[in-house]
Amino acid sequence: MKNNNSKYYILLTFLFCSFITKGQGVTKSSMQKEYDAFISNEKANFTDFKDKRDKEFAQMLKNKWSNFDVQASSKPKSVPLPPKLPDVIPASPQQVDINKIPIVVIPNIIIKDIEPIVDSSNSKKINKYDNGCSINYFNTKIEFFFDQNLIQDVKDINEIAVSNYWEALSKSDYEDLIQQIKKVGAELSLNDWGYYTLVTKLSQQVNQKENEQTLFTFFMLTHLDYNVKVAKRANAFILLATFNNTIYSKKYINVEGIKYYILSDENNELIYTFKQNFSKSNRKIDLNLIKAPKLNEMYKAVQVPTSKDENKIEVLINKNLIAFYNQMPMTDLSVFFNSSLDPKTENSIHNYLLPKIKGKNELEAVNVILDFVQHSFEYKTDDAQFGYEKFFFSEELFEYPYSDCEDRSILFAHLVKSLLKLDVIGLEYSTHVACAVKFNANIEGDKINDNKNVYIICDPTYIGASVGMCMPQFKNEKPAIIKIRVN
Repeated sequence: MKNNNSKYYILLTFLFCSFITKGQGVTKSSMQKEYDAFISNEKANFTDFKDKRDKEFAQMLKNKWSNFDVQASSKPKSVPLPPKLPDVIPASPQQVDINKIPIVVIPNIIIKDIEPIVDSSNSKKINKYDNGCSINYFNTKIEFFFDQNLIQDVKDINEIAVSNYWEALSKSDYEDLIQQIKKVGAELSLNDWGYYTLVTKLSQQVNQKENEQTLFTFFMLTHLDYNVKVAKRANAFILLATFNNTIYSKKYINVEGIKYYILSDENNELIYTFKQNFSKSNRKIDLNLIKAPKLNEMYKAVQVPTSKDENKIEVLINKNLIAFYNQMPMTDLSVFFNSSLDPKTENSIHNYLLPKIKGKNELEAVNVILDFVQHSFEYKTDDAQFGYEKFFFSEELFEYPYSDCEDRSILFAHLVKSLLKLDVIGLEYSTHVACAVKFNANIEGDKINDNKNVYIICDPTYIGASVGMCMPQFKNEKPAIIKIRVN
């Protein structure tokens, strides 16, 4: 996350440089004094601005809140039954221009060890506060030190209590703790959901009671510029958050056209909250994971079958990362398709596939990857395995005993991109998910066009089918296209 004050300090530096170009009679000492006075004045002005906005928001919180009806979000499409495969798999498409298909260039993949996780045990040495706490962030120990005035009691469940709590925290040195949170978040490569869970776990250590935890989380996330609200319901405060993504199977309220999702227990009681936002806190939580979070290593080895006539291979998965994924809300398939694999997990699979694609052309190499994904996992619908729809991040295919069509497609797409650097898209049918690959040559078979680009269908769930073969029941259905970023 970027420091909101960075532009401010850049401006100050620019102005200081401009002082140097003033009249020749000005001494270095007088320029420094003028600069120091200017800095002091501007810092005071900025503090006054922060104090003013906090005070105004605290006053607004005292006003009577409005009640909102709780609404239920939609559920993701479920596959009631496994897709029916034909009794006999048709022959692979005949390739006319097979000699024109490029040979793959084996990537020079260097798997680096994960950098040491942030060690905050020495934070006290550079922090001005003695008061602190240690949190367990998915088995990563993190220490924070903060102003004692950030610990406040909440005695009532009403608007006045929230206003008083906000005003009390705004008088503390909360900015110091905000900077610590940003530093840790950057070192752990956290996405927005990672920041939310980090602040939540911190709040649970700072505060003993749930209502204080909720209000503390609300205060800190708001000052991290997230568009969140606190609401009251019966005898408790709850947190509401906005998202950039589709959120499935969670309840929400609609405030002037914006969905605020309930991040705690979900019953149907009326919710009371306010309409205004704090200052410029309009950032929605984005669940996209361009990088996997850097969590402490707790790997387990999973034995994965590759085909009926080969030995199993060993794939390493980080249990801490699996735990992080498991508490994320169910969201768009695009989030899963565009996520990154943990380096050691990826390396485990690459060690098996790289020798098999060496010297092969693009079509042969994609077929090798397709065969691996088709035969390495047992199929079962999410409803049969979990009782609800659950999309997998690629690591999760190796954690659970079964997977279904979208899970295999997500892994297949990642491997084609990482090993062959080919463009891939996801294909979402009414009851099925597959992929399509853009080759650097004319490839025969079932295909789909997207923005004048031709993609050849590849189905990781169509067991035994090669590149260019679509399941018969989906040949005449036009799927929704899921864009996948280029590495």
